[in-house]
Amino acid sequence: MTERGNGRGAAAEADLPSTGRIMSWISSLAELGARTPDSPAAITACELIQHELQTMGMTNVRIEETPTVRWDAEDWSLTVCGQSIPCSPIRHTFTSGSPQRFSTPAGGLAAEVAYIGRGAESDFKATDVTGKIVVCDAPFAQIRLQDHEATFYVHDPTGTHADDHYLNPYDPPGDTFPRSYYRSLEAGAAGYIGILVDYYRDRHTYANEAYSVYEGQPMEIPGLWVSSVDGDKIKRLICSDRDVAHASIVLSGILAPATSREVIGVLPGDGPLARESLIVDAHYDSIGTGAVQDASGCGAALAIAEYFSQVPVRERNRSLVFVFNDTHFGDYACHDRFVARTLPKLNAVFAVSIEHIGLECVDSPRGPRFTGRPAYRIIWTSPSADVVRLVKGAVVDHNLDGAVVVSSDYSPEELGGDTDELWRAGIPVVNHLGVPTYLFDEIDTVDKVAQDQLAPTVAAFVDIISGIDKLPKEALGRGRPTTAS
Repeated sequence: MTERGNGRGAAAEADLPSTGRIMSWISSLAELGARTPDSPAAITACELIQHELQTMGMTNVRIEETPTVRWDAEDWSLTVCGQSIPCSPIRHTFTSGSPQRFSTPAGGLAAEVAYIGRGAESDFKATDVTGKIVVCDAPFAQIRLQDHEATFYVHDPTGTHADDHYLNPYDPPGDTFPRSYYRSLEAGAAGYIGILVDYYRDRHTYANEAYSVYEGQPMEIPGLWVSSVDGDKIKRLICSDRDVAHASIVLSGILAPATSREVIGVLPGDGPLARESLIVDAHYDSIGTGAVQDASGCGAALAIAEYFSQVPVRERNRSLVFVFNDTHFGDYACHDRFVARTLPKLNAVFAVSIEHIGLECVDSPRGPRFTGRPAYRIIWTSPSADVVRLVKGAVVDHNLDGAVVVSSDYSPEELGGDTDELWRAGIPVVNHLGVPTYLFDEIDTVDKVAQDQLAPTVAAFVDIISGIDKLPKEALGRGRPTTAS
């Protein structure tokens, strides 16, 4: 692809869709509300994206459907020692993993309550929780990648990110959630209450993903989240109760069959590698408003699509395939379907994804507070030296503040981004993943989008895609590492 703009790479920000245009896409998606699979909001989002790709002149724009399931809670509450405690349902609990209604008994599930710390194996050996409602602290892993051996580069020109870390719900420290939940289940507990001990102190709304629920490890007992403040209250109530402390859980809802939808559009290439393709991926589903998670990624991907749709086809060596999917908060059915049915037809050699361009928001005595900085972001990157060079150059040229470029081989088991299934299928990737703490919360609203980072992030990924398009397949690296690699 031809060098463009002011010499900093393929894209000067002035050549891209404006910040206002990118925000219009983000706002249009966020205004729809919760975009869970098969919901009216998700269907409208899907059709909106399809319309935009068609307007850009893409070929073969289509919506692919596949069966999935959708977990919805309808009623929930918690009482401990006779006192009502604010709570939220732990998503994907109280189900066998097959479509069915779920409900605690009329009046709630009442049982003795037992606080067992973080729910380590030793805690369960010390306490018999059979038939009880377990209360566990549920901290997240606090990870600093700046000094990790898999980190290629940290962009921190002002020196303000030296102590940054992110709260990782997927790699919990030691024996915490979800391990503590599964231990409770295995030990015969009747229910589970998770205390979000290092989350925003007064918030209990946390829309956890499915973990391994639909892969043969269902969460079969009811679960509720409580804030750290109310968790402390529960502990005091349990300790001060002169008799055996009791709690009552109410949780009802349905795990229902649903349809996932994936929007696909193609910009054909016309170079010597036109039969190969580069995938650009984002997910449009959300639990709440989902402005940062991941309307921001969709807005960025649409901006990239609009930019390349105006590049003459002769300047694209490979075809660009744009994919917008859902089931991110469910069983990943459309992701799996894409890998099984569509990927083999694409001759894909690389995939990029943009997720979560947000502002940092920290805890304070008065509630969540903006710091004015972009949230910590990881750019999982193929370990190919050529790709690392491209990514680092784009990060520097467009000043992606607080970005950490990390090898996609950081873990041989899981990538941690939306291109995970593609990476597992052997496709090398570059996956931008912003990790602000509020990603799974209803407070993820449009005011938390890092607007001043939208155009730079899009420009950086235009440069990355343009550079990758020039490289031969053998220079692009690999997907998931194998024992033979």
